[in-house]
Amino acid sequence: MDDKVIAKREPQACFILNNIIYLPHYTMPDYFVAPGMNLDGMSYDDLVNNLYTVEDLVEMGAIASLLPLWPRTSMNIVPFN
Repeated sequence: MDDKVIAKREPQACFILNNIIYLPHYTMPDYFVAPGMNLDGMSYDDLVNNLYTVEDLVEMGAIASLLPLWPRTSMNIVPFN
């Protein structure tokens, strides 16, 4: 028997654009980021240019999806009607 513990995951809104999944930011609930975003050494301009709102992503043609992700600090984003 395998005793590995699986981290809790919850369905969360994500967006897919050009086969890239934009994930909800961990601490900024109104923003999404591309995978691999690293704040270390990032200037303010670089940070701002790598944050996207629901409106930004929809305007660019992204498709909304639900994916099982680790819980975020705040999950008040619901782009599905």
